[in-house]
Amino acid sequence: MFDKQEMTIHFQYETNPIGIYVTCAGIVTGEEIVTANEDVSKCVNCHYQLLDFTEAKKINISIEEMHKISIQDSFITESYRLEKIALVGEAKFLKQILETYEFFSKVWVGRRKPYITKLFQTMSEARIWVSS
Repeated sequence: MFDKQEMTIHFQYETNPIGIYVTCAGIVTGEEIVTANEDVSKCVNCHYQLLDFTEAKKINISIEEMHKISIQDSFITESYRLEKIALVGEAKFLKQILETYEFFSKVWVGRRKPYITKLFQTMSEARIWVSS
């Protein structure tokens, strides 16, 4: 187990619309993402997740951890009104992660909520999208 203060993932709740802004920096592990996802899922009426990987140097995540994240997202409560997940960072860095997540969440797990995931190069583009 690790101390949350040492984590490379931090999040804050936002309003108008209600969502969560997540920053990931340095070397991010799958275990950290799973743990952060558990905390993030407690948000009520959350319409989006904005995941900022622009400061991440590397993401060490296993197939098993990706599958677990897909399961977590599939079983979020009804009060979590997730519509959009935006990932921000280098496409070459995040494309495979997003494709693997999409495969697990749509094919293996099955989505119970019809949210959309999308990759962006800049935070301003992502913010416009999650607010639309």
